[in-house]
Amino acid sequence: MNLFVNRNKIRTFLILILLALVTFIIGESTNDKKVNLLLLLVTLIVFCGIIYLSRDLLREIKDKYGEFALKTSKEFLQKLSSVILFIYGCYLTLSIISFNYFENIESYSQNMAIKSIIIVSIDLILGFVFILLSKLLFDKQKKAIKLLTPVGVVSVFYLIITGERFTSVLPLLLVILLSNYTKEILDKERFIYSWEEMSIDLIITVVIGFFYIANIKNNEYSEIIKIYRWIYLIMILAVLFVVAKVILSYMKHGGTLENDTDLNELNTLIEKFGSSQSLASGLAFLGDKYLYFYEDKNKEKTVAFQYGIINNKAIVMGEPFGKDQDIADALYDFNTTCTKSGLNPIFYEVGERFTLNLHDYGYDFMKFGENALVDLEAFSLAGRKKSTERNILNRFSKDGYQFKVVNPPYLDEFLDKLGEISNSWLDGRDEKGFSLGFFDKTYLGKSDIALVIDKDGMVTAFANIIPDKNREVLSIDLMRYDLAKNVNSMMDYLFLNLYIYGKDKGYKYFNLGMAPLANVGINKSAYLSERMAYIVYKHANSIYSFKGLRNYKQKYATIWDPKYIVYAKGNWLLYALIALGLIDKRNSKKD
Repeated sequence: MNLFVNRNKIRTFLILILLALVTFIIGESTNDKKVNLLLLLVTLIVFCGIIYLSRDLLREIKDKYGEFALKTSKEFLQKLSSVILFIYGCYLTLSIISFNYFENIESYSQNMAIKSIIIVSIDLILGFVFILLSKLLFDKQKKAIKLLTPVGVVSVFYLIITGERFTSVLPLLLVILLSNYTKEILDKERFIYSWEEMSIDLIITVVIGFFYIANIKNNEYSEIIKIYRWIYLIMILAVLFVVAKVILSYMKHGGTLENDTDLNELNTLIEKFGSSQSLASGLAFLGDKYLYFYEDKNKEKTVAFQYGIINNKAIVMGEPFGKDQDIADALYDFNTTCTKSGLNPIFYEVGERFTLNLHDYGYDFMKFGENALVDLEAFSLAGRKKSTERNILNRFSKDGYQFKVVNPPYLDEFLDKLGEISNSWLDGRDEKGFSLGFFDKTYLGKSDIALVIDKDGMVTAFANIIPDKNREVLSIDLMRYDLAKNVNSMMDYLFLNLYIYGKDKGYKYFNLGMAPLANVGINKSAYLSERMAYIVYKHANSIYSFKGLRNYKQKYATIWDPKYIVYAKGNWLLYALIALGLIDKRNSKKD
């Protein structure tokens, strides 16, 4: 069997595309009626040939290579039609911008001037709409075709009525037919105007505006014409802004990713399958993040993702957790759902192995720091090197301090007291969230809490144990003390007792948490972004004590586990980092 698609057909198809382009260019440059009639006949033949060959080639591709090859070919045609629409929109827009419609407006009658300005404005708006729709179609937005078909058909009639040649609108007809023929390729249900696209569009707008303004200043128009042009510029920009706002508002609705936090289902999932894949899984009980549950073929929820949304970015905290065998399928399902919902995922603080899995999906990554762990099986206070730690424990014991771990349920009076300690520790600062815990009675009500109690029986410091049901790693979240009752080395006393407690309970490791930017970009061959992060680590201590945090954790940590930010294509690293900074400053799900 011949495994190759007929090359003659492909060659003929490409020749017809080229011939259509040449016909369009010639048609725009001549006013000869006989030539235009001939071009119209040629264009109709070419047009029918392109449609026929497209269907024939796609049918042949399906027969020889299967559905995947057919889908890929249709996607190519869909992209091609988007590019043609973009070029057509630019042609309409630039032909208006480059032509000096106001040059002889003073010689027009009032009715003629108004008619001319209206036609010019409509052409400009149509060009802008086609450019916008081409971007939406290129992005594979489902609802874009619902706008293109009616707008395109109306535009064809309008352009012919206002004097455009039939050959001039054939590219638009071709785009409408191709887009409808390949519409099953469009799989996104929502479009969110991203910061990245805003930046690109802003640059383009500034450049076009610069040349338009330069054109006004450099041409010797009368003062009244200059005023007209400035007024027209302001008005048309206002209209284009409204048009864009209406279209983008229509495109923004849809998608199915956002889910309310169902903590009961989360608890059931963790109880049954565990959450060892992610040390951050217990943070989901804060209720400040959405939960995405993957369901297996039996409709059982087996894997969970916790995430927040900033702009078009779905920021996932840590790795997905649950049933090991379903993680790969869950990741594929989550990516697919994000794509349909117009969201670009960013995974925050994930390990090396999971980073490589995401890299297979085309994700980029940057090392963000290292997670510090204490090996509790090897932990010991014996020996000369541990004399400082023993002295701390002995001194606090001699001064009447006690360490105690309490379990829920708790009285409101007890949680109120912890709230007072928390407020003292905050000292007027705002709580953070997402990757960090914040004081919340409901959240603390699910946690075991470690206490430091002074000789008067008063709680002076506390730390909550994250309720993640992890049997190997003991993790804590809030570590807060009363500033008025703080004494030297109180946090060391709390940590040392937690290590002893964890070891006695059979845990293998104690999680000290992240040291952001630690050992990032230290090699000359590192990525530029990572080397810039190293500069921040070295010199930004006045803003955040990166080195101080690393040095403190280094006193006890025996294992440093690299963690990464992994972001999907379409996300710029700068904006990904800004989104992470913004989401860490809030403690609710709301955008």
